[in-house]
This record gives sequence, structure tokens and C-alpha cells, in this order.
Amino acid sequence: MCTNRHACFCYVADLHESGAISFVVFDPNLVDVWGEYEIPCANVAVAAPSVAEAKQRLLAICHEHDIETPEYKVSNFVKYF
Repeated sequence: MCTNRHACFCYVADLHESGAISFVVFDPNLVDVWGEYEIPCANVAVAAPSVAEAKQRLLAICHEHDIETPEYKVSNFVKYF
């Protein structure tokens, strides 16, 4: 689990630079139009030889960096792919 948010962000940015993931940060001045439920800040995506492997890679990154939480279940979104 990542306890240092700056280090976590740097690690994810390093993964992007290496080509392991695609990481796109939204405009930091984005107005919060999502209310209490979601505050968009970035997109994380992966490429893999199969959909199943891509889901596995994405979920591993999301778990490791606390993107997947009880309140924000990435696994609920990707289960349809």
C-alpha cells in the first residue's frame, strides 16, 4: 500500500514513462462537478495481449496504489470487459 502520495504519483508517472501504463492527469484546476462521489483527477490504462491480462494488470496497479477502495471499486467497472 502506498503511504506517501507524492512517491506514489512519481511511481505511477515512472510506469507511464516506461510504457507499462498510460497515465493522463486531468487539469489540476478542474472544477469539482461530481459532488461527493467522484473527483476526477487522472486516467490509468494498460495494454496487454488479452483483455483478461489487461484487467489483471490494471487491478494490480489500482490495488497497489489505493485507487481501488471500498468506496471506489474499479473492479466493478472492469468486470464488464
